[in-house]
Amino acid sequence: MTPKGYDRAYFYKTLLLLALPIILQDVVSASVGLAGNFFMGSLGLYEINAVSLANQLFFLYSLLIFGINSGSSIFMAQFWGKGDIRNIRATMGICFALGMFACLVFSGIAFLAPERFLRFYSSGNEEVTKIGAGYLRIVAACYFIHPFTMTINTSLRSIRQTKIPMFSICSSLLINAVLSYTFVFRLGLGVPGFAYAGLISKSCELLISVTLVVKYRLPILGKIGEYFSADRAFIKRFLKTAIWVVFNEFGWAAGTSLYNHVYGLNGAEGLGAAQIAYAFQNLFSVFGSAIGSAGGILISNALGEGEHEKAKAAAFGCLKAVASVSAVLCFALVFLSPFLIRQYNVSEAVKADAIRLLLVMAFGMMIKTFNYTAIVGVLRSGGDTLFCFLLDVLTVWLIALPISYVGAGVFRLNIIWVVFLVHMEEFIKMFIGYYRVVKFKWVRSLVGGDAA
Repeated sequence: MTPKGYDRAYFYKTLLLLALPIILQDVVSASVGLAGNFFMGSLGLYEINAVSLANQLFFLYSLLIFGINSGSSIFMAQFWGKGDIRNIRATMGICFALGMFACLVFSGIAFLAPERFLRFYSSGNEEVTKIGAGYLRIVAACYFIHPFTMTINTSLRSIRQTKIPMFSICSSLLINAVLSYTFVFRLGLGVPGFAYAGLISKSCELLISVTLVVKYRLPILGKIGEYFSADRAFIKRFLKTAIWVVFNEFGWAAGTSLYNHVYGLNGAEGLGAAQIAYAFQNLFSVFGSAIGSAGGILISNALGEGEHEKAKAAAFGCLKAVASVSAVLCFALVFLSPFLIRQYNVSEAVKADAIRLLLVMAFGMMIKTFNYTAIVGVLRSGGDTLFCFLLDVLTVWLIALPISYVGAGVFRLNIIWVVFLVHMEEFIKMFIGYYRVVKFKWVRSLVGGDAA
């Protein structure tokens, strides 16, 4: 039943306007990632595996930072719906503090012990470990920039300012692409050149974001003291909700990262095919995940306003939209897969496996984007973070990892079947997640009273 005052056409228009900058940003991000994947693939199989495995540390770190900011965005978007700017800034301060603590841990690993980290993923391949360690020691400096850019971009999205994050991130990624090409091919720096390009582009991203926020005097801009004004009661309430998002993202990231160890049991060829295929899946899946992110903003805003029925209607609108978009993209990926893979400088066997992997991943992508929207876009918007943590993490650690490890390590299955087993957890997650959505236990406001 459509709630009173709910305009479906207006909702989809607003959803599209919010999602488009996120889509553009994510498409450029995935495209640059794909270009980097192609650059490394042009240098050789060891290089593509070294950079991909080295980036697993940043993947873990970035998902931890994303978890902190995703938990924060629940509060910031609801505060925006309530019109409480002061507490948006206080929430940002908590993000900065937690992000820098995480930065010290991960940058320490990247700079001081990259070999130990990489040997686990490379299954002892010393050539891959050596190349990846040099790359990690350079990009360790990026880890100090990331918490600031993520917090600024998340807070801007929470107040429906999605164009500035789009501009700063897209500018950074285009700089990264140009510098990567120049350093890797024109100057012949190889993998280190790729790392220097990343460091320079991330610095530019932060500079652009801060400049635009100051220039337009956006609401997130305040005095230094306002970012550290949260009292003990609010910090306790924040942590009670957000900590499960942090555990969720890091637990999911750690499990997902271990998939690479499982894929490595198929040898360098199997791992390489998986890395190539995932780069294309990531490019196509950004459309669905952007809808989930934009929908989460609208749902949180509605809950902050106390409009619970509108939040319910918005949730179903998001799920319908992402299902339709993902279905179209699935068939596009299946159709284009042979043309995309043939551009790589790898063996014909690796290309053949990568094409078959994309067929599996294309259909898995539909389920993954639906689950992303249900979990991140809908359930988290009302603070149902403990359930999301249990659903997201347990399905990875108790289903996907055990069965894929047995398949690869015990039965020596081909990489195609191993990736298929990994995707089995998404089917289980879909049914449980949708059931939770329709039960409406997630529909609640977290900012009803004074929070700081």
